[in-house]
Amino acid sequence: MGLSASSIMPLLSKWEEYLNLFPDGDLTGFAHWVLAEATPSPAAAPEPVTATSPISPASPSASTSPPSSPSPESPTNLDTTAQSLLLISRLHRIMQFRSKPIVKYLGFTKPQEFSILVQTAIMNNPNKKQLCQEMLIEGSTGVEITRRLTAKGFLKEKPDVNDRRSALLSLTEKGKQTLLQGYTKLSPIHTGFLATLNEAEKQQLVSMLARLNEYHTRQLPPLS
Repeated sequence: MGLSASSIMPLLSKWEEYLNLFPDGDLTGFAHWVLAEATPSPAAAPEPVTATSPISPASPSASTSPPSSPSPESPTNLDTTAQSLLLISRLHRIMQFRSKPIVKYLGFTKPQEFSILVQTAIMNNPNKKQLCQEMLIEGSTGVEITRRLTAKGFLKEKPDVNDRRSALLSLTEKGKQTLLQGYTKLSPIHTGFLATLNEAEKQQLVSMLARLNEYHTRQLPPLS
């Protein structure tokens, strides 16, 4: 049976709390941590450290290392839906973490700015509404980001002959050069991201992700 939104959200909140405590933790370590919190400790054992517990500098419990992963025989109490959500979230974080220094070097404040540059090039002269819908961001957020990118010289606008209230976006020469430079610097990260999979597994993964994307895109409410 799948998880409802009410059961997934507390789990994701716990995942965020775990990553704040142990940035290098993994999924099995998270499961062990959740089980440790849920299992009452013996009377003589020290209380588990939580995000709000005071930690003495000399206390052995003040270690910043994540809990050791449970053995393969240990139950995780997480079904496949929960595990997949946590893995997708963590992989997204890994990609952001590895890309952040390069994005900053290219002159962007946030990774989303570079993503908008990429999507503008892919869509070929979109208007702001189309761009925001494709990137799943609020209209006001998209307007603010495109305004910053235009001010920095990465994007330019021209009137939309089919809609006087709208403007079409395109890359400036500076934007094109920056995009090319970004592709070059990010290429080792992107090409190696699926290195542990063989070609058949990569194709299967893309196929499954495409199906999920298509399904959930149909469920999306209209963006404001």
